[in-house]
Amino acid sequence: MIEGVFGWLAAEAMPRTQQLIWLVLPEEECVRNLESRPIKSGEDDASRSALLQWCREYRTRQNANAFAGHQGLYDQFTGEKHILGSRQEIARFLSEFP
Repeated sequence: MIEGVFGWLAAEAMPRTQQLIWLVLPEEECVRNLESRPIKSGEDDASRSALLQWCREYRTRQNANAFAGHQGLYDQFTGEKHILGSRQEIARFLSEFP
């Protein structure tokens, strides 16, 4: 499992990947989740604000750690793959997972 923030690492792992599961939750939901989590050690208002802005720009950034980069990996993958776009879809997928 590789988190999307490590898109460059995901690209390296693709030749050995058997199944790809892409979680594409709405940015608003991700921002709310970030806003509700406790402040981490070493985090300050400026770094938290930068993280929230980075999250909001997910669909407009053009790099390996953004929607465009993830879409490219997904499109090129020829194995079993899934896109899950809501918490309900994730829960259903997990309930059916062997």
